[in-house]
Amino acid sequence: MMKKTCFLLVFVFLLLMNSVLSQDVKERALKLRKEWSEKSFQEIYEDFTEFYDTSDTLSMRITAEKLLKEAKYTENPEYYIMGYHRLSDYFRVIEKYDEAASLMDTAIVYLDKSPNFYKKTQLFLVNGSLNRVLGRYEKAIENYLLNLEIAKKDKNEFLELMTKIPIAKIKGQVYDPKEAIEICLESIQLIEDSQNPLIREHYDKFLIDLWTTLANKYISIYDYKTALYYCNQLIEKGKQTNDSNIIATGIIGLSDIYSLTAEYDKTLSYLETFDNLEGLTNKVFYQPFVHLFYARIYFYTNEYSKALTALEKIDELQKERSFDFFVLQEKYVLYAKTYQSLGEIDESLTYFNKANNVYRNNIERKSKLSQNIIERYNLADFKNEISVLSKRTNAQRRLFWKATILLFLGVIIFMAYFNLKQKKNKEKFNRLLKQIDRQQVGIRNKFYKDSKSKDILDELDILEKKLFFLDDSITLYQLAKMLNTNTTYLSRVINMEKKCSFSKYLTNLRITYAIHKLRTDKKFRMYSIEALYKESGFKSLNPFLNAFKATTNLYPSYFIRRLNKHDNLSS
Repeated sequence: MMKKTCFLLVFVFLLLMNSVLSQDVKERALKLRKEWSEKSFQEIYEDFTEFYDTSDTLSMRITAEKLLKEAKYTENPEYYIMGYHRLSDYFRVIEKYDEAASLMDTAIVYLDKSPNFYKKTQLFLVNGSLNRVLGRYEKAIENYLLNLEIAKKDKNEFLELMTKIPIAKIKGQVYDPKEAIEICLESIQLIEDSQNPLIREHYDKFLIDLWTTLANKYISIYDYKTALYYCNQLIEKGKQTNDSNIIATGIIGLSDIYSLTAEYDKTLSYLETFDNLEGLTNKVFYQPFVHLFYARIYFYTNEYSKALTALEKIDELQKERSFDFFVLQEKYVLYAKTYQSLGEIDESLTYFNKANNVYRNNIERKSKLSQNIIERYNLADFKNEISVLSKRTNAQRRLFWKATILLFLGVIIFMAYFNLKQKKNKEKFNRLLKQIDRQQVGIRNKFYKDSKSKDILDELDILEKKLFFLDDSITLYQLAKMLNTNTTYLSRVINMEKKCSFSKYLTNLRITYAIHKLRTDKKFRMYSIEALYKESGFKSLNPFLNAFKATTNLYPSYFIRRLNKHDNLSS
């Protein structure tokens, strides 16, 4: 009797709450409609932005629906585009990505009726992002490539960068992580050097995207040390900007690494930190990966029932959100191994077969995607040129012969220019080698203020010959201790006599060493760039690349090619 009474009270309470909430919705809807009666479509559209910024999902939905009613009333295709875009934003905020992507597809359909819509590129970027979140990489690439064509046509460096970064993410995911890393490193160099005001304004956003991609790609090629560096960079940046989403990205990366390196205590610690993060707006996106990491841990620690529970949660999320990531193919393997360990052979075989099917399907998807990227991404620059040439040729045969003659002359001029450029480059490279031969990092002044400075410099010479600077953990304090002096005095001697700071002094020694080894040791030239920076005493790649470029005005890969060519010519 008591239970029935409690149940009845709860039921009545829920009905009352639902009634109150419904009344609140009606009142707010009436209030908004009253305000809208005196507002233009554009003003209502801007109201949505305010609701979006404050995460007022109720007002977002009501506003988006009003925009679509206005679109239907006026039959204005631009209004339809903007209305569906805003309704998609609403579903994205409430984490219903499948519905959000479908609405963006509808908005893009209306572009046929309004091809000059001013936010066309934003539609492609948002739709590409939604499909990438859902794991629909082919659809995402389709949107990004449409955007890239516009960026190249308009020579919009900012838009091109906005589009190339997610293409690099997918490119690395489906078939070529090393090329994706190269694109990301080049993009970092671009945003560092660019004076484009839009790129400077979005500097941090680009950097965070690129660090995230680099962390993921270095994990995929098992370079966990470099991946750890970028994950920690993300966490530090998130703390500086008080952005939980950036911190979450770094933590998820660390959890992935430590779950793969069997450091399960660290993995669990970071996953607990992730669960306790406040202010996350895209937590649902990370959930499949979180449960995958838990499944790994539980399987390898023989907690098979917990592993199955984690895997089932991934199933629920995939079913609910339509997630279809390539990385989640590991789910079926873990299912099969877990059932095998439990002695349930039939279930194990079922999931092994599923794993094989998923792997085969993914290989086909990757092949199709890579071909799509190669055909459209790499050849996009030539599409318009070929079209124009074809029209001119068909229009008048005489123009073809003129074009052929001009092309022939152009080739001759280009070859002459190329040979001249090569000659100048060769002379420039030879001057660089002579300059390097003459250069000595940390040349002393001929006059010393005291004998103690001279003694320290003499001892530094000895340590330099012993290559002390190749220790990437060497500090000013450690060096001072080796020289039986204090850090203040040693720092002053280096500043006065070497004409640079301690940090710059180490960088100069390491770069000089790297250049010397590349010039004298052909085996050293065969090392990867990652190995080169580690062998030269650097902790990470970017400082090495920047210092090498600053010293030689060339990147290491080009410098090595020139050295090899120079040696071949000499022999």
